[in-house]
Amino acid sequence: MTSDSLVAAYRAALDPTADSSPLITWQKLTALAQQPLTDTESPRDTDALLFEATATRTFQRKPGYQISITREVCIEDGDPIYVTCSFAYDIQDPLLPDEQLWGSPGAPAAEWIEAVERTPAFALLNQPPLAHTIDASRP
Repeated sequence: MTSDSLVAAYRAALDPTADSSPLITWQKLTALAQQPLTDTESPRDTDALLFEATATRTFQRKPGYQISITREVCIEDGDPIYVTCSFAYDIQDPLLPDEQLWGSPGAPAAEWIEAVERTPAFALLNQPPLAHTIDASRP
C-alpha cells in the first residue's frame, strides 16, 4: 500500500454510515495497521499508529471517555495524512486511566495490537458508543 492509497483503503474499509460494532471496526483497523507503506524511503518519513483513551466531556457536556485510534503518515515531500477513528462513551470511571500507546505498522503492529488489547479502556469497545467518528483525510 502506498501513502496515496492509504486514505482510500481506510475509507473503503471503514464506512462511517455502516452500523458496525466498535470491535468490528477495531478488527478492520488492525488489518490495515499490519500493512506497511511501500513509499516511505527517506529517514524523515514516518508511519505510526496511536491508541489514545482519555477522560473527556460528552456532547451533553457530561463527563465521558473517548477512545481514538490513529494512523499518522508524514512523507518528507508531501502533506501529512491522518486517519482517525474515535468512539465516545457516556462513562465516568475513575479506574479508567488515560492511555497513549504508539506503534509501527507492518510486522511490528502485532505488538502494538496486543498492548492495546491489554488496556482497561479496550474493554469499552464491547459496548455501543455514544458517538463514532471517522476522519480519513489529507490536509
